Amino acid sequence: MIHSHLYTRMTETPVYAAPAEDAMTMHILRLGVWVGELAREAEWIRIIGVDCDGWVRAEDLEERPPFQLHAYWTAGKPIEYINAADVEK
Repeated sequence: MIHSHLYTRMTETPVYAAPAEDAMTMHILRLGVWVGELAREAEWIRIIGVDCDGWVRAEDLEERPPFQLHAYWTAGKPIEYINAADVEK
């Protein structure tokens, strides 16, 4: 179950297979990507996103108002979840 919605706050946010810096990097998320929080373990958060799931350092994520989350779809492309504040900049 998703406990919270968070966004990546780094230009590149690594998603790890386990909650450790030396774990295998499964995916790299770009700035402002929405993820769902599944669990917390010390300074790590288990996340699920559109493209991946795994562990991310808590300091690489941030909370934003939930009403700014929007689904964005272009024909022939996968659905993206974006933050309205990022589009307004």
